[in-house]
Amino acid sequence: MLHGLRDVGRSLLHTASAISDQFFCVMPDLRGHGKSYKPGAYAITHYLMDLRRLQQALQLPRVSLLGHSLGGHIVCRYAGLFAAEIDRLIVVDGLGPPRREMPKANEMSRIAAQLQAAITTADYATNPRVLPSVEEAANRLRTNNPRLAVDWAAQLAQWGTTPAPASTPPSQPVSWAFDPRAQEIFLGVSDAVNLNYWRAITAPTLIVMGSLGHEYWSHQFAADGYTGHFLPGELEERLNAIGDTQHVEIPNAGHQVHYDQPQQLALATRNFLYADALQTGQ
Repeated sequence: MLHGLRDVGRSLLHTASAISDQFFCVMPDLRGHGKSYKPGAYAITHYLMDLRRLQQALQLPRVSLLGHSLGGHIVCRYAGLFAAEIDRLIVVDGLGPPRREMPKANEMSRIAAQLQAAITTADYATNPRVLPSVEEAANRLRTNNPRLAVDWAAQLAQWGTTPAPASTPPSQPVSWAFDPRAQEIFLGVSDAVNLNYWRAITAPTLIVMGSLGHEYWSHQFAADGYTGHFLPGELEERLNAIGDTQHVEIPNAGHQVHYDQPQQLALATRNFLYADALQTGQ
């Protein structure tokens, strides 16, 4: 179970708890996040290698995979590369943002802006943002995710922060426990390359999205006329590329489905993974 950018593995705890009676669940912190190594190298190949090493280290010949956002991007590629080893695949808003129509000249400008943003991010990584307390971190999470429950925000803030350098009691400032340079993974990612991996997936696949996911995408890629909604036929094109898919939309949830409606995501996951047992009455 792979989390998204700027998150931690335990953010998927509700879902893991819902299936742990039948499944051995592994929720690693991705490289550059939480308690994992932060080497400063964050290409998609690195994440695929990490997942491959994890599966081999645990001696699991076949697995089911769940990924949210960045984690969804990783598990889709992994499921395409090692299709024979994947039982089922769950992708939670991990098919990338809806397409943005723009002239080629604007596309070049966008890539150039991404590169400059990556340089700025790398500089920022040497001076991480310091928050006065875990409580303030929880407040920040709820500001950015207004549907996030207070108690769940407090737990996520505990897991998602680390004591700030040189902090001494009684003051307890914290920093976010992720390397901002991990955002570089999306530089140069294209829909055409993604389609090639999606077409190689053979496992039954559940695509989960929040009904309000467009809010996140329109904010992340603010541009004239960009609403964050899929263009006509675009989502169907992505679903058809994968083939054996089910699509579930969770009401009153944005991109961070596991923040906004954790129990509904857990239920959708359980129903999908247990479908064979339910059909046979086991």
